[in-house]
Amino acid sequence: MAKRDFNKRYSERVKVEDELEELPEMEELLEEVSTVRLRLRKDINLKITGPITGTQYVFNRAGAEVSVDSRDAELMIKRMGSNSCCSGSSGPTAYFEVVR
Repeated sequence: MAKRDFNKRYSERVKVEDELEELPEMEELLEEVSTVRLRLRKDINLKITGPITGTQYVFNRAGAEVSVDSRDAELMIKRMGSNSCCSGSSGPTAYFEVVR
């Protein structure tokens, strides 16, 4: 049985140059994925899926505050519900408000 020449084996390997793409700076990534704090205005338990990201958010009772991806928050803030349960209601009201 012939001996292997390991030096020859390694010299025949194809060398691949490292071509690294530049990664975006961490600051840019953080700016793209910012969050907005939303407060539930209705006295309900609400589990809602973000319309853009698909992230599930859980709000437990009125006053519950949750950090929401800003891409989802824009559409969630526009969500309206009826006030038919309350006397003297003046029509639909928003489910959420932005916490400042």
